[in-house]
Amino acid sequence: MDYGDEKVIIDLKDGDSGEILFTDKDGKQATYYPSHSIWLDVQTLEVLTVLNEPAEGAEPSIGRRLRGVAVLEDRSISVVGDPRSKSRRLTISFDPGDWKSKPAPEGEAALSSLDTQLGGAMLSFSRADWEIGNDDEWWIACYLPPAFIDSLIADVRSGQLYAVKLSLSLRGLYTSSHHWEPVSARGDLFIRPNREDNSLSFPDMARGYVRAIHFSSSPRDLRRPEPADVVEPSSEEEFRVEEPDPMATAITALAMRVDQLRSTIKWVGGFIVLALLFVAGSGR
Repeated sequence: MDYGDEKVIIDLKDGDSGEILFTDKDGKQATYYPSHSIWLDVQTLEVLTVLNEPAEGAEPSIGRRLRGVAVLEDRSISVVGDPRSKSRRLTISFDPGDWKSKPAPEGEAALSSLDTQLGGAMLSFSRADWEIGNDDEWWIACYLPPAFIDSLIADVRSGQLYAVKLSLSLRGLYTSSHHWEPVSARGDLFIRPNREDNSLSFPDMARGYVRAIHFSSSPRDLRRPEPADVVEPSSEEEFRVEEPDPMATAITALAMRVDQLRSTIKWVGGFIVLALLFVAGSGR
């Protein structure tokens, strides 16, 4: 469905343990369980320069952010009750933001507070809107410390960025597999429709924080070069006598004979000159 289409409301109920129960038009039921952690690989990134809204009495300031495409690892995401929204690709953005840790919970929930909180994160799905010309879009917005954003922007601009991988911990995310099932059987991811009326027009938003992010520059080989191996000649190569080239031998011999002939002509010519001088002197 697109923005502006007739509102579609699905049959969705909340369970006793945080799960949600969906019943389709044919009466078939499906259960979706809470899921929090996802991993993504960032495929593309570009730097955007924007003008920030000015404070009262001040000029607009220049801001920079990153936008690109990320892919979920080995699973897809969709809106419960809307299989057409299924996708693995999400638009992702990185914006500078102030880091604020949440209060440490008490009791059993304290175990989850051991996760690192690096910045805020949001995930949701936007419907296509023909009036402004945008398509259906899954998106993630991450808000990280400005120093980290600056470092990431520098690597993108220099062309040295090699890979970006991040993990998010989100509330409002669900999966089709129970948490007792093995990791190899993990199901796809889902977000619920609008929480107020279960309509598909404006799906719910999953909110949380960035738990881990890694980016690496172009790899370099830091190992010292190994010395070249000395190639020992084989026994056949060591005692092999190269046979002379017949053509080269003939040319060399001919050159030696020409040199000898030149020397002979020089000596004979000298004797002839002396003889002529002697005859000329005797005639006088």
